[in-house]
Amino acid sequence: MFGRKQGVGRKQRGILIVATTLLLAGGWSYAAGGTSLKPAGKEKSAAMAGAAETKVSEEKIADGVTRERWQVMLFGDQLQDINVLRIHRNDGTYRFVLCGGTIKRVKTSEMCRNRGAIAGINGGFFQPKTGEVVGYLKIDGKTVKNFGRRGWESKPVENAAIVTDKNGVVRVEPARDDDEYDKDADAYGVLVTGPMLIHQGQPIYQPPHPRHPRTAIGTNADGEVLLVTVDGRQSEAVGVSFAGLQQIMSRLGCVEAMNMDGGGSTTMWVDKDGGKICNHPSDKQGERAVINQLLLLPAAKH
Repeated sequence: MFGRKQGVGRKQRGILIVATTLLLAGGWSYAAGGTSLKPAGKEKSAAMAGAAETKVSEEKIADGVTRERWQVMLFGDQLQDINVLRIHRNDGTYRFVLCGGTIKRVKTSEMCRNRGAIAGINGGFFQPKTGEVVGYLKIDGKTVKNFGRRGWESKPVENAAIVTDKNGVVRVEPARDDDEYDKDADAYGVLVTGPMLIHQGQPIYQPPHPRHPRTAIGTNADGEVLLVTVDGRQSEAVGVSFAGLQQIMSRLGCVEAMNMDGGGSTTMWVDKDGGKICNHPSDKQGERAVINQLLLLPAAKH
């Protein structure tokens, strides 16, 4: 699905599209051990029959940066919209930068324009009333005051981390303790959110969760970074659960992947055609202002 998966090339996309349609319809789940897919029951399997159409488009955003848009028709009249920003090199050619960190909310599109970004997505969770960061945030080597991590089935929801170094190289990893990130000078930027979806190529168990718009980041074995948004809360788009998002990231070929803030916060912006939002934000008023973002910037000049 969506291109490469540990050696799966573009010629095999047609086969993978079928699996994409099935999982977005909610009719697939991981089998024991997480190595294969199996039908999730008669009721859910029946829903798969309504999946009717898949359309793919792709555009160049910059050298080595492409955006893929996937549309899957569900139940005959529900269109699921998925955007995949594929950054082919993660070696300092471009810089991944975490920004924000104050209680003042800023729209992702506005932050991208202000920083001269090539592209950007919304970041992690925050307290709606106070604007405090939920999880952990470190920007430009400095820790930002945060609300802390939340419990979920006796485990923290914020169990995954985006980490950037001073060169703008990014990685996705299971979250370490806050004090470790405080002391780690090489962790120039850190955003702890979650949950972690895939680690070392293996899916991590996800408890049942409602379908919502989603934002995610992943890396694959080829060294690519994938930024992903999934629309939801709309008549045209149902959204996905954490398990559904996990399957999407797995089909994208990710060996490391994590969820970010979703719902009305979900936003992807690219510097194309004068700058544009690629997804369909679900809030009635349009794009939501958020506390932090992950941006893709041109390489720093020395």
